[in-house]
Amino acid sequence: LVVNPFELIGQYINNDEEEVIIVSDSSVPDERMSFGLVIGTTRGVELVHVSGPAWGTPSSHRAESWGMLAGPILLEQLATYTGLEIQGTKVSVYSDNEGLITRERERQRFSTNYPSATLHPDWDVTEEIHTRYEKLGIEAQYI
Repeated sequence: LVVNPFELIGQYINNDEEEVIIVSDSSVPDERMSFGLVIGTTRGVELVHVSGPAWGTPSSHRAESWGMLAGPILLEQLATYTGLEIQGTKVSVYSDNEGLITRERERQRFSTNYPSATLHPDWDVTEEIHTRYEKLGIEAQYI
């Protein structure tokens, strides 16, 4: 964390005047996947830097999915730690994986997931991204 958790939620996440952005990227060298994530504002304030391994069958899409999933997991943990609500927050989520962005946008169109969607590669992670943001009450815009 670049700022204290209470400041992060109180001044940035729950502030209608701040636009929060989450940017993730990944790497798959030698069949080992990893991701990096930054949460910040459009005014250039960096709030959080995170990186870690991605699990499963190595692919760029799966690694990017793990990076994108780290955002709502981190926000959920911060809300639990601070006891502060984050519902109603609007977040712009950036990724350079067009397939992942398209899948998350399509998933937002439906309130119920269709059984055939579970056959898509990396469905376990992409569905968790949608579920976490929905559970938190955060409106995610995928860019």
